[in-house]
Amino acid sequence: RRFTGAYAAIARALVAGDAKARLARHGYVVLDDAFDVARARALKDEFNALRRRGAFVANASLFAREGVVALAKPHVYECEVHRLSKEDAASAPLVNELANETSVMEALNEAFGALGGGALDRTSTKLQVNEGAGGCFPLHFDSDASLDSRRVTMCAYLDEDWCEARDGGALALYPFPRGRVTIAPKAGRVVIFSSEFGLHRVMPAMRERFMFTVWYFAKEMRAPVKAKPPGVTAEAQMTALLDPALRKHLGKIVLADEWAKSIREAHGESEGVEAALKTHWDEVALISRVLSNNYPLGLELIAKEMERGDGAFDAGVDWFPE
Repeated sequence: RRFTGAYAAIARALVAGDAKARLARHGYVVLDDAFDVARARALKDEFNALRRRGAFVANASLFAREGVVALAKPHVYECEVHRLSKEDAASAPLVNELANETSVMEALNEAFGALGGGALDRTSTKLQVNEGAGGCFPLHFDSDASLDSRRVTMCAYLDEDWCEARDGGALALYPFPRGRVTIAPKAGRVVIFSSEFGLHRVMPAMRERFMFTVWYFAKEMRAPVKAKPPGVTAEAQMTALLDPALRKHLGKIVLADEWAKSIREAHGESEGVEAALKTHWDEVALISRVLSNNYPLGLELIAKEMERGDGAFDAGVDWFPE
């Protein structure tokens, strides 16, 4: 089919075999030259105009511990497009266009059909400006089936001449059980991944960094995936551990130290960071105890396979369960 509009190149890539296969196989896909540099520059101008109008607010992470605790991320500011006033939206036509763009959602539906909970039917767009000076995000998942119906995340980047070694600010993906992948935020690049199972973070940025995120929602919330019974063999237990229901938890204990470091880097000495770290380590201890008691053979086998490092054992990992 024919896609039109400023982001039609993304839609066309998603219905092509290679990009679709990579997204299904790895849980993410990187598309370069998804939109032109002139558009990236114009969007940055509109972001800055909206900043001057006071449309951006400080970003925060939410942690659940005896209620919800919000931890500020120094140097990171965001703007939810659907919350813009009529006057602000009218002042930023390219930003406003993002809120009404549907070709990528149509392509995702064409490529994957029902993404758990039915076809994708709505989007939400957030603009982000990182001032540099070390601004970053901790490891996190964007969504959980018990919270909302987000299925797909698209991050799009606007900065020219980005040098990861000098500027930092890379998107780090953790497609567990594969290792970490870092992706420089260069202009015209988009990264698409599973909202629910795509573990990721943003590394500390040393220069100003502009990007936007689009989330794609299914019509209905999907029932949370239930854990598979352990089984009696190492292979059966490994299969259960790599199923979506348990893989998120397993990744948290495997990456426990890096996760804790990312919380400290993103929030520094802000109020509540020690409580957030305690919550993290309490969760790691609980997950470790439960999985060790119920899936001991599978844990041993996964450790051996990861040490071998050929990636053969993760061929059946499901990133978009129905």
